[in-house]
Amino acid sequence: MIVQVVILDLPYNVRCDYTYSVPPDLCGRDLVGCRVEVPFSRQRKYGVVISSADDADAPEGIRLASVLRVIDDKPLLSEELLSLGKWISEFYVSSMSESLSLILPSTHDRYRKKPKTRSEKDRGLSSQGPCGGNKTKTNAEITFNDEQQKAFDKIAECVAAEDFRMLYLRGVTGSGKTEVLMRAARKAVDEGHSVLYLVPEIALTNQLRKTASELFSDDEMAVVHSNVTQKMRTDIFERCKAGEVKMVLGTRSSAFSPLRDLKMIIVDEEQDQSYKGEHSPRFHVRQVVQKRAQTNRSTLVFASATPSLECMKAINDGKVEQLVLSRRISDSGMPDIVTVLRKNADDVISDELLELMRNELDNNRGVILFLNRRGYLYHYKCQTCGFEMICPDCSVSMTYHRSRNTFVCHRCKREIPYFVRCPQCGNSNELYSGYGTEYVERVLKNLFPFSSIVRMDADSTSRKGESERIIRDFESGKINILVGTQMVSKGFNFRNLRLVGIINASQNNMSADFRQDERLFSLLVQVAGRSGRFSKDSKVLIQTDGSACEIIKYIESGQFDMFYETEMSIRKAFMLPPFSRMGRIVIRSEDEVALKKFFGEISFLLHKLVADASKAARYKIAIVQEGPCPVCKEAGRYRMQFLLKSGSANAIVEVFNLLKGRIEYKSNVKVDFDVDPFDFT
Repeated sequence: MIVQVVILDLPYNVRCDYTYSVPPDLCGRDLVGCRVEVPFSRQRKYGVVISSADDADAPEGIRLASVLRVIDDKPLLSEELLSLGKWISEFYVSSMSESLSLILPSTHDRYRKKPKTRSEKDRGLSSQGPCGGNKTKTNAEITFNDEQQKAFDKIAECVAAEDFRMLYLRGVTGSGKTEVLMRAARKAVDEGHSVLYLVPEIALTNQLRKTASELFSDDEMAVVHSNVTQKMRTDIFERCKAGEVKMVLGTRSSAFSPLRDLKMIIVDEEQDQSYKGEHSPRFHVRQVVQKRAQTNRSTLVFASATPSLECMKAINDGKVEQLVLSRRISDSGMPDIVTVLRKNADDVISDELLELMRNELDNNRGVILFLNRRGYLYHYKCQTCGFEMICPDCSVSMTYHRSRNTFVCHRCKREIPYFVRCPQCGNSNELYSGYGTEYVERVLKNLFPFSSIVRMDADSTSRKGESERIIRDFESGKINILVGTQMVSKGFNFRNLRLVGIINASQNNMSADFRQDERLFSLLVQVAGRSGRFSKDSKVLIQTDGSACEIIKYIESGQFDMFYETEMSIRKAFMLPPFSRMGRIVIRSEDEVALKKFFGEISFLLHKLVADASKAARYKIAIVQEGPCPVCKEAGRYRMQFLLKSGSANAIVEVFNLLKGRIEYKSNVKVDFDVDPFDFT
């Protein structure tokens, strides 16, 4: 007996699949999907068996090395997950080793033995208390409004049909989407199925866990995200395979959970960019779960107040059925939106916002202020000699963080101690051209010295459990003013919140990315949606310098469909996604000369492959950009790119895979492939 093994943890440009013989004492076992230990280049490596065959199929004249050890008693990966791993490696142009490493709970056998007892942490739950004991819970009576009931019935009908369907639950903020989804998930579990519930951020898993605890017991539900330990992740993986876990609630990494009889998949806040992977394989959750839903004949439910344009086009094309929740479940109605044109960019809090804040605080109500930039001050420049504080390892400006008294690069994390005088000319005549949440926090403490003011951003929530503590304290009234980045924009229901202030709406509209307007629209709608969920007379005050006025007008008037129609027409005119598909190749090296030489070699190969593919294929492929990346240096590596566009993703994928196979890789040059890229920096 021989087996095909994918070796794990190999460099991206090294072949990873090899054939091994199987010792006689293991020949009767089903090894496909098991982890094994094999000899590889004078070392011992772990791998996964992806296929097996009789000895007669062994290559002639070659002496095969033998499998040293089988780690798993039973196959760890099912046929579905092995097939999914193969599809990911092909579509996202990565190695099978990289794709299987995404799916596996662990690439080694350190935690292969299932613990006899499971503590709360072993179940993948947070330490804030149990999720309602171990007793199986049922779908208690609840009163839906007519729109909620219609949406719930449709989802339940599709799940019961046990066939592949795609639905989109589109509802205004506060319309009760979560309640519909959770109740539909509970019904699916009651009917013997399992459910995968995805959210974009860890903070949202903690929020939704509280809601889910009313319907699901500890043993039925597991929470999976990047903060879950390797041991916990392995235990959850085994419990899913055994059929013990009926619902997994988690972020992007939980999309590969091996749930039995998976018949319902939910992608909440579907438009969020966090669903796109940042490292190879750069998969998008939306496409991965669609593949899983097709294989398992499942119902796939997307949900958001602000669908992505990709999903809006799918709705318009009849590929996805839309379910609409047009009103809030409370009697509060939507908040009034007021726009203030800032006269001076340095004015953090306008007079209008200041007056509204004082009124809220006088009435013991909380306030949320939103600014999607962390740090204190941006873009240091000496006005005497022109010196700029650019990261030595990246071609981007560093940010001054007052809490650390250092300049920080938000790309490579490098820190440089703060200096009073310009390091180039010795003068102290500096100028900053932007500010972040730290600066806003300091301004507020001067304005409201007796109020509790807290930041919620990546810096202030770096410690485990800190974001949950901040949310609890704001809900209880211990915190009066919460200053946050996009972390405060989604999923939270604050009863005592009637005012949200957006410090600078124009700030997020400065990039050259064609998705910038879509992202800004979604972000502003989501942030505004935190206000007035349980009370009338709520307000959202948006400060702007005028550059985002058109987008704000759509939000003020509630003409969301008009925004989508306008944005769709622009994308179609320029044949941008979702009316085309794109691909990006980024080449990186610390040696700029070697990079340019290698880039030239790749350019020759790529142009030939694109020309050949365009002649043979139904869809034309175009190289729309080639040269240095907008961020031409990152973490000490120089960067160059190719950007491709076509009417077919498969056409781009085919060219990428052909190119990948023909490249003569260099040890000092790295090549990254990205299908349907979101990051163009």
